Amino acid sequence: MEGIKFKDSHPIARPIHVDKNGRLLQFALKPGRELKEHSSPSSPVYLLVLKGEGVFKGGSDSQATAGAGPNPYI
Repeated sequence: MEGIKFKDSHPIARPIHVDKNGRLLQFALKPGRELKEHSSPSSPVYLLVLKGEGVFKGGSDSQATAGAGPNPYI
């Protein structure tokens, strides 16, 4: 977790890998920050929480709280 940069004003998204099949992004958010809704239905989203926790909203108003620990995947 060393070297990860955070900003007070907004989340940071850093590309780790990009190719024709998709992208792998690292998001760094300070507590209380939000990301915009993922709105590309042809591009699935997989999340791995490394530290902290968050509320993740899905289709049809579903939501889940997840955090780092034994089951960090959403």
